[in-house]
Amino acid sequence: MKLGNFYKLTRMNKTMRKFLMTRLQVWSHFLPYLAPYKRDYICGILPIPISVFCSIAFPWLIIQIIDQQFITEKWQGMGLWLSLISFVLIANYVSSSLYSYFIQKAALHSIHDLRQDMFMPITAFFHKDMILRQYIGFTI
Repeated sequence: MKLGNFYKLTRMNKTMRKFLMTRLQVWSHFLPYLAPYKRDYICGILPIPISVFCSIAFPWLIIQIIDQQFITEKWQGMGLWLSLISFVLIANYVSSSLYSYFIQKAALHSIHDLRQDMFMPITAFFHKDMILRQYIGFTI
């Protein structure tokens, strides 16, 4: 390996390390806003495997119903298949709804806290200025 190529590799590694460090530093600034809503994020993540399982199970159940009931014209077990497919659809709906509700709730609260901290100095400045203007207006 030539010395020039080695220099390029070490320089790239330094650049990559700097890039990764800046990414970690950015995340370290956001974590305090996510931490108070950790329970909501966890409650939103837990239903995901159920939703994925139900999304996979529904087409499989349809295939089984077509292959075992319609093609062979056996109608005796159809009530069980229909109740099973109804259960899968309801479980998918509930798990997807819980996922969406908890993740959106936690995200909106986190964004609200972030915006409140970002704009507090600006609103405090204008608030003090307005009070000063009213005070000067009354004294004149």
